[in-house]
Amino acid sequence: MVTGALLAAALGAPALAQESLPVTGYIEWGIWVDPDGCTHWVADGGFEGYMVPRINPATGRPICGARPSTTSQSQAGS
Repeated sequence: MVTGALLAAALGAPALAQESLPVTGYIEWGIWVDPDGCTHWVADGGFEGYMVPRINPATGRPICGARPSTTSQSQAGS
């Protein structure tokens, strides 16, 4: 009987923690350029992240050709 009470308490604790977190329903998306120059929509949802390749709606192909910027490249011209 004590085991059942402990199990119920352990299973109930995560549910209580999840209910206390505020849900905003809004995720801010950004753009990330991979090393090949293809762009992706990215978002950090806190507990999990999201990444979706950017697709040209006319062709259905990934949008590539952008140059990824790094700190060393941006400071090289300074």
